[in-house]
Amino acid sequence: YHAKYSLKSEELFKWFFNLSTAFNKAARWNSLLNLYEELLYLIDVNLSKDSVEYSMTVMYFSTLLYNLGLYERALHLVEGSFDILKKTLGESDLRFLSVANNLATIYYYRGELKKSKALYEQVIEIRKAALGEEKPGYADVMDNLAIIYGDLGDADKAIELHKKAAEIYKNTLGEKHVHYADALNNLASAYLKQKKYNEAIELFNKALKIVVESTGKNHPRYAASLNHIATLHFEKNETGSALTNYEKAFEIRKKLLGENHPLTAYTLLNIGQTYNQAGSYKVAIEFQEKATNIFKNTYGEKHFSYADALKSQGKSFKNMGDLNKALEYFIMAEKIYMENFDEQHESVVDTKKEIELLSSKN
Repeated sequence: YHAKYSLKSEELFKWFFNLSTAFNKAARWNSLLNLYEELLYLIDVNLSKDSVEYSMTVMYFSTLLYNLGLYERALHLVEGSFDILKKTLGESDLRFLSVANNLATIYYYRGELKKSKALYEQVIEIRKAALGEEKPGYADVMDNLAIIYGDLGDADKAIELHKKAAEIYKNTLGEKHVHYADALNNLASAYLKQKKYNEAIELFNKALKIVVESTGKNHPRYAASLNHIATLHFEKNETGSALTNYEKAFEIRKKLLGENHPLTAYTLLNIGQTYNQAGSYKVAIEFQEKATNIFKNTYGEKHFSYADALKSQGKSFKNMGDLNKALEYFIMAEKIYMENFDEQHESVVDTKKEIELLSSKN
């Protein structure tokens, strides 16, 4: 309050970002939400949208919004400023590229994988020309792009890019940096999709150690590491260990991000899948329904994660013997998958098999 009235806009900008660094590092994003809104308004009024301060605020504020799961607000903010910033800064300016990278990330969270991939590819080429291939900013985009390749079913390409990103982070930021841990977790997840459990667990444990030392245990990154390790146990049919780690991750995500955040929903879905694996089908469906509703409300009904939740419910209904209900959910999931992926994608193929199997029994 006092800073707003005692500092000029440029000074207020510097003061605020010095203050906000600690809040961002601790993932105290809710505490900054209203402050970012007011700062953006003040900069727009006093400095204009052509200012460096405005572009930087858009970049940081949009990151805050998608971290909070507020994807529509993030999209509105960035798309509403995108052309102005492109004209003002130029498309090769690193600040504009950061905004473009955020827009690609927002597209990803909204399930628009092709738009996200295309924009990441534009950003990475310009950053490569501007920074070279051995800078963290280049690795940031590469690691994000690798995640999309993995989601689209190209695990080999994902692993290749995750390895490169991890190596760049290691050489530039060091082996104790959280971005290096993020890249290790992403690489391990790609290995997990190929059922390379030994490679995955080694990397997950290494990343977990870095995260604990860097952020502590009361942080979304720690919850993410627990969730990754739980998924490894799930894939190995180690139900008890999977459930223990998922439940820990859920409590942290619920506390820090809220019950209606998509990341909380992913863990709810994982818990449901684990109960299904353990044969507790009614309990599984309770968790899966909660996750489905959160995805529907945050992502919408065309997102592949919403389809994942529908498919998971279908499997639980199938295991309960309610084949008609299972078929209904598989058909809904297949329709969404077909809008997001090609026919060779694992999710499409698996869901089609389920539909064919259940249709033959009716």
